[in-house]
Amino acid sequence: RLRMARMAEQLEPLFDGTVLEKLERGLEILTDPNRWIRKAYHDGAGGHCIYGACGSDDRHPFDNGVDSALRHAISCVVDANRFMLYGRLSVSVFNDNPTTTHGDILAVLRKAVADAEAIYT
Repeated sequence: RLRMARMAEQLEPLFDGTVLEKLERGLEILTDPNRWIRKAYHDGAGGHCIYGACGSDDRHPFDNGVDSALRHAISCVVDANRFMLYGRLSVSVFNDNPTTTHGDILAVLRKAVADAEAIYT
C-alpha cells in the first residue's frame, strides 16, 4: 500500500480524465490481437500501435501525461532497459520491438489504466 501511495503521488500530475479515457480506449481496441501493429500509428485497416490505439497519430503527438503513463507502466511490467532511445525509455521502441508480444502490450495498458484509476477513483 505504501508503494502504491508513493507511486500515486508521483503520477498524480500526469493523469486526468482525458488521459484515463485514452488509456481505456487503447486497451479496449488492442484487446483484439489482430488490431495491434508495429511501425505505424494506424494502418488504415483497423490496426493500431499502442499510441494509435490511445488516439494519437503523427500529426497529433501525445501530451506528456499519456506518454509518461505508458512509460511508467512499461518500466513496471517489463525490462525497460531494452527499450531505450537516446537515454530515455521509448514507448515506440517498446511497441515496435520484435520481442514485444501482444501480452506485453495488454499488460502495459492494464497497468497504466489501473494506476490512473487508483489515483482518481
